[in-house]
Amino acid sequence: MKRGSSPISDISGNHALLIQVELVVLSSCLVRMARSGPANKNDWKTEPMPEKCTIIELNQEYSRDRMETIKNGLIPEEMEDKWFIYYESSENKLYLHRSWTGYCIYIIRFEEREDKFVATTAEVNREPSQYSCTDDDEDKRTALIIVNTILRRGVRSVGVH
Repeated sequence: MKRGSSPISDISGNHALLIQVELVVLSSCLVRMARSGPANKNDWKTEPMPEKCTIIELNQEYSRDRMETIKNGLIPEEMEDKWFIYYESSENKLYLHRSWTGYCIYIIRFEEREDKFVATTAEVNREPSQYSCTDDDEDKRTALIIVNTILRRGVRSVGVH
């Protein structure tokens, strides 16, 4: 990524527009929603990560405070809310599912290191019937944009009712 550019500006064509639209929807969802307790797998319909997947390197650091926000996840409230996100503490993994289908698109693995957490890798869906992107760099940017959108909003806890 060029200095001074945003992750979205490095993505081309329709995929960049789709990401921008999804971020607007995700942002409004985060602003609207608050509840007690983090999201968990049983809060939404989910499908497992298919066998056809790939692993990409992330190496993104987060403070302990920011990690607590990430661990709260996201539960969609409306049809326009495209992501269901939950953290599985026993595995140190953040699961990102499409809300309409329940398809698992990303599983982000975290490691605790001294005074911080590091998103080390992401397992990415490569099943064409579930997810059409095949560009590892685009998926890295998209996964981190979604996580960082949650953090920018400063939402401590998001979900349904």
